[in-house]
Amino acid sequence: MDSRLSPFTSLRKLVITAAIIICVSTLSGIATATFSDSQVTIDAQTSTTTLQISSTTAPLTSTPTPVTSSTTTVPPPQTDFTSSFIDTSDENAVRLAWKIVNSRPRHRMNWTGSVGSCRAGSTDDLFKGDVLYRVQWFRAMAGVNPAISLNNESNRLAQEAALVMAAAGDLSHEPDSSWPCYSQDAYDGASQSNLSLGDFGVQSIDGYIEDPGSDNYPVGHRRWILDPTLLNIGTGDTRNSNALFVISSETREDAQIREESGYVMWPPRGYVPRSQIYNRWSVSHQTADFSNAVVAVSQNGRTQVFENPYSDTAGYGRMNSLVFRWPRPSKGSGPITVTISNIEKDRLFTSFEYEVRPFG
Repeated sequence: MDSRLSPFTSLRKLVITAAIIICVSTLSGIATATFSDSQVTIDAQTSTTTLQISSTTAPLTSTPTPVTSSTTTVPPPQTDFTSSFIDTSDENAVRLAWKIVNSRPRHRMNWTGSVGSCRAGSTDDLFKGDVLYRVQWFRAMAGVNPAISLNNESNRLAQEAALVMAAAGDLSHEPDSSWPCYSQDAYDGASQSNLSLGDFGVQSIDGYIEDPGSDNYPVGHRRWILDPTLLNIGTGDTRNSNALFVISSETREDAQIREESGYVMWPPRGYVPRSQIYNRWSVSHQTADFSNAVVAVSQNGRTQVFENPYSDTAGYGRMNSLVFRWPRPSKGSGPITVTISNIEKDRLFTSFEYEVRPFG
């Protein structure tokens, strides 16, 4: 892929040219992102990360009645992941949830808008529900509260933003009046959304979680989707774009996290579909300082140590994060153990270890 850096008034815009473009904005402040051989400063007040990737056409609250035998009681795997975590230590539960999310019928967009007439229109509520359902699956797997909902006003603003991006064939979190189909609502939507061009709907959610491209190492799109404080989202779509409204002043006060130590990882601890393990692994925490962290990854008798992995305090998803690269495991490969040392929490240095078990 080719990449270019384009200055944009008071912010930086990072772009990779290909078929899908994904974009995210951050919270206020200046953040320094440290790589093993370089240092990048991000303007987190309105900084923009944009990516393009190739495109092809292509939710645990209620407890079911246990199954009882003459000797033991075995509860069936939980199948509802829209309001509680998926137990990723239970292979059957993860496999069942993965089967459910993929066997769910996909609904038609039925977009009523038009780029030619600059009409944002709307999409079918069932189509929006498909997008929400995919986001909920990722959150339930990652161990952050999946009980989020679609907000009508956020949907409307996201739809206006998606229209402008499709009309311009480009992305910006600060479009101005020179952009085709511009409106103040489009600006408001774009400034608070992940943005995708070249894909839409459910496919764009997988793209945000993967977050590929040389200018997107912080995986900011993923981190906004996995923000523990996220309460509601909005989605706007055209046949060539998506805007996922993820930054709101309305946040969740009871930000539940499955990991007792408060970490949010992708891929998470436990059983994970191999297709959803991407080559950028992220570990986030609300207060941990990863700037001195060392990562050791072990699989099939091989261990690799990352002495100076990427880390930042940019505020993506309202958490500090560490990111490192590990290739997608091959079919039938063994579990992957990650050990992170020299994490600073509450003025003390600590370590954290977890194991990912790929399947499929």
